[in-house]
Amino acid sequence: MRSCLKLPVVLLVAGLGCSHAQETGKAPEAEKKPPVEPASSKADPGKDRLNLPVPKGQPQKGLRIPIYSVEGKLKMNFQIGVATWADDDNINMGELKVQTFQDNGSDEFHIDLPDSVFNIRSKELTSKAHVTVKRSDFEISGNSMTFNTETKVGQFGGGVKMVIYDARSADPEKAARAGLPAIKVTPVKEKKK
Repeated sequence: MRSCLKLPVVLLVAGLGCSHAQETGKAPEAEKKPPVEPASSKADPGKDRLNLPVPKGQPQKGLRIPIYSVEGKLKMNFQIGVATWADDDNINMGELKVQTFQDNGSDEFHIDLPDSVFNIRSKELTSKAHVTVKRSDFEISGNSMTFNTETKVGQFGGGVKMVIYDARSADPEKAARAGLPAIKVTPVKEKKK
């Protein structure tokens, strides 16, 4: 029904263009517009994908924010209890739950961050509180964590504990056959202050 309503407007606009061409004797010139650069050719296509609707000076409660990749696939879901700006680059988030998805759309990780800070420039979540990451075959927790939302790579610190429910997923070949991403756990030396 809506497309029928647009038809007279399109015909009217097309008719005005033809009458202008008949009066002047030449076709109307098209407006010169700068070429549109495709999203895939930009230098950093995912940099502006995570826009949090948190106005400065006003805490926001109960936010649910889906994050999509450049291709339009669901990459993450953020469920934030309370979000407030700490400064120009950092947003404090309380009771944050992050759910990540694989490229095929299946569930990947669930991350519980009771108290965290998101840096809008580096796209990193940091937490100095107890953090838990769960997947169908394991659970890992620690007293602090840094998680990059672009690369989905994180680091745990202090009191790290990991429980593996399915040891077959620790073998990258078996995990690939099962369709699970391989677990890569590497110890990182903590920096002395």
